[in-house]
Amino acid sequence: MVIGTGDLITYSAGRSPDGSTTLNGFLTYGGETGIQQWLDVLLNVSPSLDMTLYAGILLLPLALIGLATVDRRRLHFVVAAAVMLLFTLGTLVSVAAFRLWPGMQFFRHIVLVSPLVKVLAVFVAGIGFERLLDIEQIRRRALVRITAIAAAIVLLGGAWFAQDLAQSPAALPHYMDPDPAIDRPDHMYDPSVVAARLNTSAALAVAGAAILVAAAWTPRRQRALAIAVALSFAAADVYYFKFTHLFTRSDVVPRTARAATRPAPISYQPRRDLDVRAALARSGRLRVTLSFNRALRNSLQGRIARGTQYWTNHAFFFTDEAGSSFRMDSWLRPVDQLMRMYWDAPLDEESGLPPGIDLGHLTFPLARPGAGAVAGVAADKIRFFSAAYAVGSPADFVPAMTDESYAGNMLFVLAPRERAEPWTGQQPLSTDDSRPLPYEVVRFDANTLAIRVTNPNATAGWLSYADVWHPSWQATVNGKRVPVYRANMAYKAFAIDDGENLIEFRFGSRLFSALSALASLNAAGWLAGLVLLIRRSSLG
Repeated sequence: MVIGTGDLITYSAGRSPDGSTTLNGFLTYGGETGIQQWLDVLLNVSPSLDMTLYAGILLLPLALIGLATVDRRRLHFVVAAAVMLLFTLGTLVSVAAFRLWPGMQFFRHIVLVSPLVKVLAVFVAGIGFERLLDIEQIRRRALVRITAIAAAIVLLGGAWFAQDLAQSPAALPHYMDPDPAIDRPDHMYDPSVVAARLNTSAALAVAGAAILVAAAWTPRRQRALAIAVALSFAAADVYYFKFTHLFTRSDVVPRTARAATRPAPISYQPRRDLDVRAALARSGRLRVTLSFNRALRNSLQGRIARGTQYWTNHAFFFTDEAGSSFRMDSWLRPVDQLMRMYWDAPLDEESGLPPGIDLGHLTFPLARPGAGAVAGVAADKIRFFSAAYAVGSPADFVPAMTDESYAGNMLFVLAPRERAEPWTGQQPLSTDDSRPLPYEVVRFDANTLAIRVTNPNATAGWLSYADVWHPSWQATVNGKRVPVYRANMAYKAFAIDDGENLIEFRFGSRLFSALSALASLNAAGWLAGLVLLIRRSSLG
């Protein structure tokens, strides 16, 4: 589970450097499961793309009637719903469960319990609906009617609240929070859309209040009609919300754009872009996706929470960007130290990002004269050098690479002194050791890069690749294994031979591969055992 992750740096919102969080943050999913989430039930407007709690505008008023008239036989529905609701709100119930219940320290997604609370609330609302239908048969008909009026007043209050918010949707509490870590639907960022939704909610609340009052006073001979009207209204209400939300979070891929969804070889990009929009002319996948994907389009236009688009999209678009136009909150330690070096921040300070850094749109520091060449923006990611200079630690990169005269044309490597010339400041930092050798990319994918290059000199040279160094990267030159050194703080380099060179980078871990094979054999064994048991039972 942790093989190769030792150099992974993560900056998680709401978490401490070691990845832990507060107990309240853990028990409320970072504040997402507070009582405010239940405004869904009243407003018919959900702040979330991933989880909604709306179950019809009649749910709350019918649940109130059910609470007021529940009998002992069905009291357990109310008790279970109340306990589970308190569990999701970070109250003493959830704290007690965390402390006493085995395994609760690992149950991070407490937010997923909320839909179960909604299901129990539907049962309680069913009790209230039954009371309305049997009002002539029960002694407490006055209580039912009074409660129905109170529930209707609650709905009318909700209608007033929704209309008031429709006039100033920015006041919608918590929902308009532009936290880049939370995926929000479009209507949470478009005041005109959310205002229209709230006006619809107000109309539904008024209609629901009228149905409740009418049902409480409907004569017995017209009871079937009242039931049909109430159930039809509830079904239309719920399915209106369901399909509206479905269309909000879904995009139709037109026939002309379906090629973008099919697997294809990754194309190698010699240099990085400063911004993903610069890749529009080159990346057909990005262009096509932008034509139908509203979240991507709004993200690039700054009109939606950036959390809906993550840096992993670059692998789909076949783009390579310095920094990221999408949300990015983890990377390897070498590139973290490279950025900190250019930000003039301590290399090993991992308790938080330097001030002013936006993880929703990470701008790579390129102000230094040599930063663009080092990072593969102003020069190719694959470069060749006549010499390399050995340094003893990551801190030794800093004075040379941040010098104003350094243009990124000298190669510094974290290597033994016998492998490269020790750096003692003997050369001017403005020296250009780069060599413009033509090369051919023979193969490229997520874990492999193979190139062919001819080194015409009689002496060996060096190849650098502006791709982040990790100990699991291996390299061969003409089939011979060579050591891969950490170069220019974050990247990798090694020596090449004179003449023709077939070079291959490959990422992998023999231990990880062996354990993966063992896990696969274990799974295969269980499947074979299952087939054998089925066969024996069928023969017997």
